[in-house]
Amino acid sequence: MRPGSGLQWFKNGLNLGHRNAKKVFAGAAVLLVAGLVPSLVALPIQMAAPQSGVVIALTYVLIMLLAFALAPMYGGYLVLINAAESGQSPRVGDVFAAYRSRTGARIVGFALAVTALYIVSFVALAYLVAPDLPALYVKLLSSDPQQLQTTMQSLPEGLGRFIGLGMCLGLFLGGVYALGLGQVSLGEHGVGRALRDGVTGTAKNLLPLLVLLVVAIAALIACTLVFMVVAFVAGLLASMIGAWAMALVLLPMYLAAMLAMYVVGFGTVYHMWKSVCGEASGESLAV
Repeated sequence: MRPGSGLQWFKNGLNLGHRNAKKVFAGAAVLLVAGLVPSLVALPIQMAAPQSGVVIALTYVLIMLLAFALAPMYGGYLVLINAAESGQSPRVGDVFAAYRSRTGARIVGFALAVTALYIVSFVALAYLVAPDLPALYVKLLSSDPQQLQTTMQSLPEGLGRFIGLGMCLGLFLGGVYALGLGQVSLGEHGVGRALRDGVTGTAKNLLPLLVLLVVAIAALIACTLVFMVVAFVAGLLASMIGAWAMALVLLPMYLAAMLAMYVVGFGTVYHMWKSVCGEASGESLAV
């Protein structure tokens, strides 16, 4: 695809839901609530147990397991978006549709495969450009919170290169996940085929992905500035009226922003998948 396709994917994500907006945003709300479950489950453990490296690691594993269990909902939301964009009648229940078929198992398998790819890729990158970084990471996990400042006094050599190359690697793997998720959820392909298509499609479209990243960062900065202005005004109101005024203004705005991020983000992923993996896939699903 041409470099400008990245901007077009983002614009299509912004325009998502002009048909069936109620169902599209309701599905995003379901995802938003479900996404809070891992953190809410892990919160009592973090509050009750002493914050040692072992507890942090176990909590992280628990959150990851719950995230894998929720992964089929992401594919289901793509199905809902596809129905809305294809002129069909989407249902909020489509978010849970993958749990009732083999597609759910394929999505979980794909999420596991991509996670393994993430871990292997970043560990390999760390050993290549910052060999001392993995040992430091393990030390941080096993250190008490009081020892963290002492542990972080000396940063490993090559950390800057790791961060820079890691951002590039994260962009690539993000594209792999986006395209592969569409392939298992909408294209109904297996895990291996979806992973291969994700790698190939991303490798062929690095420039559009880079444009998409720049546009998304610019949009995020603009939204952050708006949020900061509103927060400043709310702070002035809170100083005159009370702290409840600030919460009354900022909480609904935060929830609305999160809903918008879900809709735009998944809409961008859907249109990226549809253009990179072929219009024929989307048309056959619409039929």
